Amino acid sequence: MQWRDTGIVLAARKHGERALLLHALTLEHGRAAGLVRNGQSARQRGNYVIGNRLALTWRARLAEHLGTFRAELEKSHAASFIDDGPRLAALAAAAALADATLPDQEPHPRAFRGLCDLIGALETGGGWAERYVRWELDLLAELGFGLDL
Repeated sequence: MQWRDTGIVLAARKHGERALLLHALTLEHGRAAGLVRNGQSARQRGNYVIGNRLALTWRARLAEHLGTFRAELEKSHAASFIDDGPRLAALAAAAALADATLPDQEPHPRAFRGLCDLIGALETGGGWAERYVRWELDLLAELGFGLDL
């Protein structure tokens, strides 16, 4: 089984000596996990920073298996606000929240687009705090726990 999609890095953890275990939120396939071979190399390490947008190819024998990712960097977002601690914290919190709450391999296009909008607001620096709160409310609604404020 194989698919291609655009994804945002939610988490990347070391696996063995050279590989990474990558969690990404994709537009059509939801939250997906996969092994990136040679992901810890000096050449590829910068591609798997939280918030980066990647062109992903996921491949596995069966859909239930942990597949492997091949990824190409489309846009490095966090580099534009690397010196701003509160915006980096908001990005890390949003990625951790999406990684912890969204189910595996279920499409959530509203959550994906909301995270893209949040990252865009973090890059421009204007109104990002309000956009973060709106993203959390949208995430709750996407998961079935919508709040009527």
